[in-house]
Amino acid sequence: MSLSTGSYCNLAGPSGGEGMAPHATPYSVGSIYTANTRQDVLQGSATVKDAWASELDNRILSWSNDFESYLDTFVPSSDPNPTLPALNNPFSEYDPKPGQEVKSYTGLLSGLDELMLGFGDKKMTFVDASSTPLAFPFYAFADNHHKSKPDIAISGPGVALTRNEVTASKWEKILSILEAKSDEAQDPFLRPGQVHDSTIIQLARNARNLMLTHGLLAAFVIGVYGRVVRVARFDHTCAVVSQPFNIHTDYEKLRRFFWRFTHPAIGKVVVGCDPTVSRLDVHDKAWVKDQLRPLGENLAGFDKDIVHARRTYVYDDKTATMTPYIMYKAVDMNARLFSRATTVWRALEDTRSRSDGMASKPKVRILKDSWRQVVRQSEASFYHRLADRIPEEERCGLPKLECGGDLGQWEVRQWEQTSPNVSHMDGQREIRLSPGPYNSPTDSDDPSSPSSRAEDAEGSSIAPPDTFPIPFPLHQTFSWTLALGPEYTFRERSHMRFVVEQVGRPITAFKNTRELVGAFRDAIYGHMLAYQKAGVLHRDISVGNILIVDKPGDGSCRGFIHDFDYSSMVEEILEALDEAPVDISSYGDVDVVWETDEEDSPSPDQEDVHANLKERTGTYYFMAMDFLKARDRPAIHTPRHDLESFYWVLLWVVLRHTKHKLGKRYCEALFVYNNDRSARDAKSGWVYRTDEDAATLIFFKNLNLTILLRSYHRLIRENTEKKVAITHESVLAIFDQALATPEEEWPVSDWEKCVLLEQTKSRDSLMHHVLTPSPPSQPPPLPALINSLRGATADAGTGTVAHPPQGSVRSAPGMINSTTTNAVKKRRNEAEPEDDADQPIAGPSRITSRGSTASKRRRTVAKANNKSSSRSRRNGSPRL
Repeated sequence: MSLSTGSYCNLAGPSGGEGMAPHATPYSVGSIYTANTRQDVLQGSATVKDAWASELDNRILSWSNDFESYLDTFVPSSDPNPTLPALNNPFSEYDPKPGQEVKSYTGLLSGLDELMLGFGDKKMTFVDASSTPLAFPFYAFADNHHKSKPDIAISGPGVALTRNEVTASKWEKILSILEAKSDEAQDPFLRPGQVHDSTIIQLARNARNLMLTHGLLAAFVIGVYGRVVRVARFDHTCAVVSQPFNIHTDYEKLRRFFWRFTHPAIGKVVVGCDPTVSRLDVHDKAWVKDQLRPLGENLAGFDKDIVHARRTYVYDDKTATMTPYIMYKAVDMNARLFSRATTVWRALEDTRSRSDGMASKPKVRILKDSWRQVVRQSEASFYHRLADRIPEEERCGLPKLECGGDLGQWEVRQWEQTSPNVSHMDGQREIRLSPGPYNSPTDSDDPSSPSSRAEDAEGSSIAPPDTFPIPFPLHQTFSWTLALGPEYTFRERSHMRFVVEQVGRPITAFKNTRELVGAFRDAIYGHMLAYQKAGVLHRDISVGNILIVDKPGDGSCRGFIHDFDYSSMVEEILEALDEAPVDISSYGDVDVVWETDEEDSPSPDQEDVHANLKERTGTYYFMAMDFLKARDRPAIHTPRHDLESFYWVLLWVVLRHTKHKLGKRYCEALFVYNNDRSARDAKSGWVYRTDEDAATLIFFKNLNLTILLRSYHRLIRENTEKKVAITHESVLAIFDQALATPEEEWPVSDWEKCVLLEQTKSRDSLMHHVLTPSPPSQPPPLPALINSLRGATADAGTGTVAHPPQGSVRSAPGMINSTTTNAVKKRRNEAEPEDDADQPIAGPSRITSRGSTASKRRRTVAKANNKSSSRSRRNGSPRL
């Protein structure tokens, strides 16, 4: 890693960097969200360390006041000043020495146990966990994340924790972590030094795991460095670290922290717990199972999933009410700590308390929990815009909001009416309480407004209308504001929950590729509807934001996009740029409008609009190539960029989960992380392949998918070369043509497990297998094979969009016709191995047994490719 600890610890305040728009998200890459290879999840790998370093950079803040003020501000207690039995230096046997860190744990554990004297049923258990790697809390996502080794695991209050439970990675019984080092010089917050990076990363990783396991609003972890102690509070925007104190002379400070931590002012467990969330008891679990059986839900793995299930309240902006749901299975999870931290769950409304006859008839829903930046428009605005502007009979590929809203704004409105600390919001109220679809600025000033009266059952325990029991809200962060001042409010985040009617499963969990293609087609169609009908541009197409509909009916949607956190309202954007009203139905894909007037001096409105649109958003692996170019001239986000992201997501999925000639390890070299130039070169190398090279991507006994990917590739290349702009219509046309083929011509079940996270191989050893691109200005002639596939589709006509597909579709630019020949079938069957699990990494020069006809033919192709590669390098074309 190149970052020093000094860049982590921010004492004077962060800098957005030159050339960055005010309040824009920095160009940074966080910890791995979508893992590509085993290198992405190994704790000691450079990829993992660099990703964590980037995420923590300038987000570890030092509390400048004394420890008591830290406790009063961040650890509010229902009993802040207890009378506890006196202690006599409980850490007298703790004598840490360099090189004998683990040996000193005995004295440390003994002292921690003695601190619990007087805690009664709130006593916590401390267990040496230093020799026990703990797996990621959610087993379904464990392969995507490396294990962690906390030094000392701390149980919840009144919970007995054993070494065996720690060994079994029972995160649900752990509420805090203590990291111990033998020397004060190892305090990572004391001075700059690269050697300490791993210490901070370990604290952050453990805090992340605690927050995910328990749905915490904030997590507390403790660092002991020699005889020095610090407490660190992590939320989803930053960490605030206390001033150090001596464990021998000031042990009462640590004791007071533990007391306050286990006696929260709100909630039932510890400070930082979400009072709208509770664990399920045995009766809750039995009820959930009883409801799922008649719905035909797959209960395989239920016992593992239900461990992390929880009951939660969803606040609805429109009705100002709270509705209880039980989230019983995690579908998708963004495990980044300082981020939106989006988790997507399958959920049931808890109808047991209802009196309208629906007590036994809950329906499965999708529930999303996330943390938006306060400077971003609420996701609810986009959902309501979609509902208002797209007729129900036309809706496809888009989720329908059942209920949901911004818990953070709701809590802040109640806090500002009764708290003496409102001055901390001075000058920043408009940012924290930006108008939503059902509250205007005047509404939020009125104590009788619906948003101020949301007080349903247990939900009112967050903030009773007559008093606010804690210094600052928890569902909207105040960490930057408290540590550095209100001018840093733009970095805060607000807690959102939404429930949508459509129920889906991850796009990587397709049953067969026809289902996958159908889900992609409808998701792209939904993207087009959102843009052309409602003026909403998604801007974050990723593998986690496309879901397959579980049980689509005849003619109904097969897939949809969700997660509109990073979206833009296109109508307002165009009006600001043109200073004239815009008819949404008339503008289609208006790339040209956004790319003009580069040298003109923009108006203030235009500056804000351009800053918003030029902000790089999206999931790194699937970003369009334009966003991996020089950052001093960022691209404006347009529909064609999202359409390119759809391509990269589809390619990612089929390379990993289907059988094809290239081999699954090819995905490792093609999708590069945390290096813009390498990532761009890898993608451009793929896009600018010759058509003969492109023909090497052949799917086993799946000509339809092979043709679709080649057609999509051609659209991307023509768009990149600025020959023919890619459009929704042209993309939908190639999908419709693929789906128009009879179902029996598709494989019945061709999903395959991805093994990339189970194997380790250096990326460098794979790079030579990725094709060196041909110069963009001199595209190669079309081989006879592709000519035969294209048939009469060389015209530039625009494909018609049919929904649902009607079978006969006009060809779009770049579409490959599905006409087949015996030669094509022969080549397909000859080139595809029966099983690529034990094959070498596939590439244009892969050689079979020496002396065979196929071997000689491939060696000839390899020589030609080597010559082509040499010419490409001499011509200065990009290479990997």
